[in-house]
Amino acid sequence: MKIDLQRGKIVQPTFKVEPPGRKLDNWLQSYGEYTAENEAPEHFHLWVALGMIAGASRRNVYLQMQHYDVLSNMFIVLVAPAGTARKTTALKIGRNLLKDVPGIHFTTKSSSPAALVKQFSELPEKDQQSLTAISYELGTFFSANTADMVDLATDLYDGNPDWDKQTIARGMEKITKPWFNFLSATTPQWLGDYLTATAVEGGFVSRSLFIYADKRKLSNPRPSPNPKLKELRRLLINDLTHISTLNGEFSFSEDAGQLYDEWYLDQRRFPQFPDPRVSGYYERKHIHVLKVAMCLSMSERDDRVIQPRDIETALKLLETIEPGYHRSFSAVGKNLYATDMERVLAQIAATGKDGLPHGAIVAKNYHSMSGREMADAIEQLQAMGAITLVAGNRYTASRGTIA
Repeated sequence: MKIDLQRGKIVQPTFKVEPPGRKLDNWLQSYGEYTAENEAPEHFHLWVALGMIAGASRRNVYLQMQHYDVLSNMFIVLVAPAGTARKTTALKIGRNLLKDVPGIHFTTKSSSPAALVKQFSELPEKDQQSLTAISYELGTFFSANTADMVDLATDLYDGNPDWDKQTIARGMEKITKPWFNFLSATTPQWLGDYLTATAVEGGFVSRSLFIYADKRKLSNPRPSPNPKLKELRRLLINDLTHISTLNGEFSFSEDAGQLYDEWYLDQRRFPQFPDPRVSGYYERKHIHVLKVAMCLSMSERDDRVIQPRDIETALKLLETIEPGYHRSFSAVGKNLYATDMERVLAQIAATGKDGLPHGAIVAKNYHSMSGREMADAIEQLQAMGAITLVAGNRYTASRGTIA
């Protein structure tokens, strides 16, 4: 019987799931086929899929380092302007698979620090108290007390054993072996309005992966039930259940260990002039690499051995999302018009070599910026070297600008 914390106190006994055997060559690739016609961006589906593999594995697997263990859990936040990119849809597709895997526990969609600790403490498996949170709105999950929830999530991320906290009302609260996997969605504006500079420049953001998109993917206007997808869903749940039975320590193959060591020791992997809002991510990137590599391994194999291709693919996946970080946090900081500047820059960059006339920029943004604010934004973008004024009173984006 499935245990769902949203239904109240847990009274069901624990049970053991027998491995059903894999049916798919690679779970991630099959998930990509399953979501191919959905309008959410492919990289949204990819990172949700990685989060589902992590959710299935729970605290059963780990990579032992000298003074700590790297666990498979991840914090993944899909970021897009309101009404675009189908963030919620991507999360729902993943959750609808993971919820059918026996023994997986979910948090409530909105919570409070006290409620979350209570949910952990009521889990029946004391040897691995594993929870996955899939919240369709980051603001909803953090609604009770944003600062305290951010602090608690940050504290639980590393899975340090014997987590405890003294409270006045309930005395000492203790979680023997916490494991917290978190997926959510938000907008750049929410991050700017509610996520404090301390949270952005501190532990929560460095532990989270922010996946940005701002374009719709229009594919099938009238999707109809597809028997092949129904069967593929069954196989995806079967293999996710199989992944949930994997247990034990991960290790490196000799070549993978050497590849990771060379990358880790290369100082060039750190940006020369990092944005302080995301510099913590680069300091913790090696942990993200290992977590993603573990999930890539579990996607197709049971041996719990990280191969060179797992490291290489993990690095490529992380490098792919890094350009979107500055857009995710465009509204965070002291510049009140950073989001407007990012929008104007994207509009100009989208025109390529042709550039965008000044009048067109005004027409596209008059509803959100005054004339003075527009002039200031253009002046700042020019000073940054992001745009250049060319003949015909047109602006072009500098080479390297991401559209």
